[in-house]
Amino acid sequence: MTRTAARPAPFELAYSTACFPAATREEAILDGTTGVGWCEVALGIDDLATAVHWREVLDRGDVECWSVHAPFGQAVDLSAPAVADRGAALGANLRAAAIASELGARLLVVHAGAEPIAEPERPGHLAAARDGLRRLERACADSGLIMALEFLPRTCPGNRVEELEYLLAGLPEDAVGVCLDVNHANLGQDLGENVRRLGRRIATLHISDNDGVDEQHWLPGQGRLDWAAIVASLRSTGYRGPFTYESSRDRAGGVITPLAIRENYERLIRPLLAKE
Repeated sequence: MTRTAARPAPFELAYSTACFPAATREEAILDGTTGVGWCEVALGIDDLATAVHWREVLDRGDVECWSVHAPFGQAVDLSAPAVADRGAALGANLRAAAIASELGARLLVVHAGAEPIAEPERPGHLAAARDGLRRLERACADSGLIMALEFLPRTCPGNRVEELEYLLAGLPEDAVGVCLDVNHANLGQDLGENVRRLGRRIATLHISDNDGVDEQHWLPGQGRLDWAAIVASLRSTGYRGPFTYESSRDRAGGVITPLAIRENYERLIRPLLAKE
């Protein structure tokens, strides 16, 4: 089997398996016609027992795992008020870290918690999340993984740079970074300023478009994001990772496939990368 390079080239196309319906994710990985050699494996709670299966699928598709996205949502809330709930969330994230190691991933993408969070309760949620993230970071480090904390939307913990800085304070910058989800980081905020402030802490990306009001996960170019500005601002930070699509919806109603992602990347993003 011919394996891809040890790591993707800067801004090389990758996709999250979350782009595709659960029933077609295996088929997407096995579709070798588009030449996409890197992916993020998005895990739900029910996927935590399937690491061996995903390793077999990746090998058959000759696709490398760049990152694993740990389960998230109310059932996996590192910021939950109840100790038992936080313990269960940490356990799910630790299992995801073990799977990421088994799949040869470089990063584990995690959420600091779930929503909704009322403003008076926010400090308690953030403190709880920070404690859980510290324990998770130690497990990631032991497995040689970078922990990438996702920039989240709305009332989720980690929905602005200041909160990400609080959650990551004191953790080693070479082992912990941020997953910049551009579909979240522009909501009521200046995306370019967020990129500038996060700088070299941006360890990986989630790429999709929206209407400027809420996350939509459209293909790039179907919403309000300025892709030329995004590419330029990321380049200015020295970002060297892949350009990982997390576009699960076509605003025009088309089906999201690896080919649709490749065509979008070649039409919209590749010309921007060619510019000095």
